[in-house]
Amino acid sequence: MKNNSLIWFYIGNIVLVFCLFFAVSHRDKFEVVETFSYVVSENQTLWDIANEYKPDGMDIREYVYELRKANDLDDAIIYPNQELTILRMKEVRR
Repeated sequence: MKNNSLIWFYIGNIVLVFCLFFAVSHRDKFEVVETFSYVVSENQTLWDIANEYKPDGMDIREYVYELRKANDLDDAIIYPNQELTILRMKEVRR
């Protein structure tokens, strides 16, 4: 009985790993097609800007991450009159 439970445990883990691999490998991919400068207005957040410019189908959290990386930001804090690089991205078809 104990061996049977152990077998089902391993089978369950194998199925879980397969499902995670399938989900990650079929994520949408996006590439930068253009960049432009943008000056932050009073009371704007990085999330506001990301919501305005993120491509359709992209998770806003992923786009905020891409903006942070492109602008060398340690976090999502931005300031009025700060100049940011905005990314125009498109989905890459496989």
